[in-house]
Amino acid sequence: FIASLERLLIGEVLIHHLDVVRWLLGPLTVAAVHAGRRCEAVRGEDHAQLMLTGAGLAALVDASLVVPGAPAQPVDAFELLGTHGAATLEGRVLRLAGRREERIELDLDDAYRASYAGAIGHFTDCLRTGATFETDPQDNLRTLALVEEAYAARVPKHLRPLDSLP
Repeated sequence: FIASLERLLIGEVLIHHLDVVRWLLGPLTVAAVHAGRRCEAVRGEDHAQLMLTGAGLAALVDASLVVPGAPAQPVDAFELLGTHGAATLEGRVLRLAGRREERIELDLDDAYRASYAGAIGHFTDCLRTGATFETDPQDNLRTLALVEEAYAARVPKHLRPLDSLP
């Protein structure tokens, strides 16, 4: 299924990352995108770098499904640099630096299961009780708009010299 998608990495994977970055940083716009395909087994983009801006800040979302020697299961890395501290996530370790220093070891498999169950539980509770959903449809449309901006801003193929690397 994934291999047949024309919109692979940004539309199926990075949409979730963009949603989190928007939640953390607020409204964003796409300033630049480099995306392409190196693996002939997929139709859509398998690597992408998205530069986002908003409210005097910049964010870079960089992802690749074709890193030689990387584990088959992708691992997220995250770095948030602020004026008073930083938060980094590398694999299962979250580090906070600044006014508070902390190292937290995460069970990502358990957190994923719990978040999935929590989202489904929240959704069914709201349907049953009529309560407001935590994330409204308009907010999701703003994330989808970023995805559309990213695809519209992609660098033309003839300007992608890295695609020719082995």
